[in-house]
Amino acid sequence: MKILSEWLKTCGWYVKTTREPGGGPVSEAIRKLVLNPDMHGMTDVCEAYLFAASRAQHVRDTIRPALSRGEIVLCDRFLDSSVAFQGAGRGLGTETVLEINRAAVDGTMPDVTFLFEIDPAKALSRRLSVSSPDRIEQEKSDFVRRVYDAFQSMADDPRFIRINAEGSIEEIHSEVKKQALTVVTR
Repeated sequence: MKILSEWLKTCGWYVKTTREPGGGPVSEAIRKLVLNPDMHGMTDVCEAYLFAASRAQHVRDTIRPALSRGEIVLCDRFLDSSVAFQGAGRGLGTETVLEINRAAVDGTMPDVTFLFEIDPAKALSRRLSVSSPDRIEQEKSDFVRRVYDAFQSMADDPRFIRINAEGSIEEIHSEVKKQALTVVTR
């Protein structure tokens, strides 16, 4: 995302980068809670509502103001992640997660979603090479498989652009840049 943001800025675009959960003071505080590996016993429903609460604040504090200024918003994760992680991974179901998040997003949805396709074990290995696992990254492989399968199912939506993330950062960025160019010049 950092590389894409820098490239878009060199092309003359104003860009806001952000993440979920997080993206502002309140949302970052919720992030610390929901991803804390010591928070054993958090129920699946509680987790879903915490992600939605963070998202509600994030949309209003960060995303909408940036969009109103005419900026491109690059967000690392959004509602689709809740559908995959809490809906499929936790077994709450897509409709339940969408209902929990309806007021949170209040119609604010991405124009495009890049899905970085990579073997889940390889993705986790890359992630753990830079930091210790958070509460969700400690889940067992069956949870990870349900999340992966959910993302694969969602990727049939035309809003999704699939990116092969098995290669180097340079190879991945080259493909993202090519796809992003087609989006910003629509």
